[in-house]
Amino acid sequence: MAARNRYRDIPLGPPRRRTLLALLLIRLGRVVPTTVLIEELWRDARPRQAVATLQSHISHLRSSLAPAVGADRSSFLRYRAPGYVLGLPPEQVDAYRFEQLFSSGRRYLADRNPLAARDHLTRALALWHGAPYAEFLAHPSLADESARLEQMRLTALEASAEAGLLLGRTAEVVTELEREARQHPARERMVGHLMTALFRSGRQAEALEMYAWTRSYLAEEFGVDTSAELQQLHTALLRQELDGRRRPITPDGHDRPEATAPSRQLRTTMSSMATDTAAPTPLPEPARCAQEAPDGVVRTEPAATPSPSPSEPRVTYPLIGRERELGLLVAAMAGTAAGRGHLACVLGLSGLGKTHLVMELVQRLRALDDSIETIQSTAFSGEGVPPYWPWTQVLRQLSAARPEEFRAAAAPFAELLAPLLPGWLPGENGGPPPGDPRNPFRTHDALCEVLFTLSAQRPLVLLLEDVHRADAATLDVLRLLANRRHGHPLGIVLTCWDLETWPGIPREGTMTEMLRGPNTQILRLGALTLPDVNALVEAHAGPDVDRRLAEVLHRQSVSSPSFVLQMLSLLSEAGDLHTPRTPDELLSLVVPCARKVLRQEFAELPEPVLRLLRLCAVAAPGVEQDVLCRAAGGGAAIVESAIRQGLLTSAGHPGDRLRLVPPGARELLLGELTGEEDRLLHAAYAEALTPAPGEVAPRGSVTGSPTAPGECGDTGYGRQRHGRA
Repeated sequence: MAARNRYRDIPLGPPRRRTLLALLLIRLGRVVPTTVLIEELWRDARPRQAVATLQSHISHLRSSLAPAVGADRSSFLRYRAPGYVLGLPPEQVDAYRFEQLFSSGRRYLADRNPLAARDHLTRALALWHGAPYAEFLAHPSLADESARLEQMRLTALEASAEAGLLLGRTAEVVTELEREARQHPARERMVGHLMTALFRSGRQAEALEMYAWTRSYLAEEFGVDTSAELQQLHTALLRQELDGRRRPITPDGHDRPEATAPSRQLRTTMSSMATDTAAPTPLPEPARCAQEAPDGVVRTEPAATPSPSPSEPRVTYPLIGRERELGLLVAAMAGTAAGRGHLACVLGLSGLGKTHLVMELVQRLRALDDSIETIQSTAFSGEGVPPYWPWTQVLRQLSAARPEEFRAAAAPFAELLAPLLPGWLPGENGGPPPGDPRNPFRTHDALCEVLFTLSAQRPLVLLLEDVHRADAATLDVLRLLANRRHGHPLGIVLTCWDLETWPGIPREGTMTEMLRGPNTQILRLGALTLPDVNALVEAHAGPDVDRRLAEVLHRQSVSSPSFVLQMLSLLSEAGDLHTPRTPDELLSLVVPCARKVLRQEFAELPEPVLRLLRLCAVAAPGVEQDVLCRAAGGGAAIVESAIRQGLLTSAGHPGDRLRLVPPGARELLLGELTGEEDRLLHAAYAEALTPAPGEVAPRGSVTGSPTAPGECGDTGYGRQRHGRA
């Protein structure tokens, strides 16, 4: 928990003092007896001078909050027999403002005013930043309040989605509910809203998959089938009986007619936890419970995400270890409205948190300037994915968010854009100009013109993820847009693998050329540090987890957020994370899970990086970098990428040998090789050990032609043919 006064942090002291403030905050305006505070703060471990200690904490809190009160006002925190009262106006506390907006929104929805309902509920959800009071879940009263507010948030999200469906804002509803419905599959009303929105967005297969997944979850966890209302919705989707003009079929069974309200521009919501509307700049702590508004009043703000039960999907976790990158992205994209046309590229292998960073960026931009519109798309690779697929997603969202503006901007280019947006029809007046729609450049130019026109009406930030999977046509459009973006209120954020690990050399050249221009920023994500891992463990499982768990996870993992979270999920299933254990017991619990997750992590790596790791396994226990580069057939940049993610390491000196970081990685990598793959890797390493004419032989190697295992001196190479796991 933290407090802020005009965007400045106010130190609140140790955890028990913050707990005291939270206990008073949930009873705002009411006197809390001294005996109750002592009991809830210390329970069976109360100090000898409990009253005096409590008074000391109260005094320190008053001093800390004094700058927010002002010299001419009395303290917020006052004594009133038989205890203490926190005298803040309710409208200055986010939790109370949330409840007021939530009640108003539901009342408007019941009165068949979805436009006002959507507005109030959206403002209510914008006050959320995580799970409230999660720092204090060991205290029953705060845990109960946290659970109550979380249930209200989910209900508000469902009501907001229902209003959005009535208004025809299906793209917004899909974006808001996709993550939440997966995390809360037992909330069938939410699942029903998502299925309806997916169907209306032309994603019928995904709507049916959502129903099947929910039904399976309910059967496995509770032994029950879906509700009659959700089954009715499923049947309607199968029969194609749900269209854009009908009311949404919702599991709550209410019959609400469609509203005829103008569609509002899309504001992409990457998760239900909205960002801090009072403080747009990144705050130093990942979790906070109270903060100061600009007028100097303490306002509640949730803390870190609590630990989920093993039967529930994992909840959203706070952004950890990426605060610097987030600040740079926010500063760059904040200039979009001024027409700076900034381009940023976030590089890193799978699991390093690129998507989470983009999610937080969207929330920060909304808090900083809600006039900036954010649109997200993701590139896919594989059979059946059409060309321009990321741009098709962008056009779909814009056409749903701003139908009239989009129609006017795209009408002159309807024929050229038709392949990118099947089913879209131009306006009745004025058809497409004559020309050859098969000319790729004309299509690319038309797409740029539409985006520039719409961004002139409202600043636009495009978030294109997994660009390394994009087809050549998509990258050609991106290159043209990047070259022409200057002077337009259009920002671009890309996420992709490190360029050296891309599957196609020509596409790597396209990206390299694009990222050399002005107003361009490249951010490379690396492995989490031990403090980052510790913070992530606390955010996931609570602050009372054994700190040695983070140390073991850091040693056993590649220190990516994905790895740590998968490990915590498996460990939660294997046993209670809060149970005290000896170091040996902890290690025996972690190691089997680490091997399982490590196999999944390796499966997500680009082939050049995976080959590099396999060569290191062959050359264990260590290999010189120049030898490794020659054997892998790549440059030092790929090695640096593997080091940055925490897959390889050295002692820090240029001549030191590289080695695999995760324990058990060598056995895992070698154990999955076929005989032919094993032979080719050994041959490549043997050839790399032989210096070219005029070169000095690598240290520890034997000159000549070591073409068979066991002929490479003391490099360790010859020993790897025996005793493999």
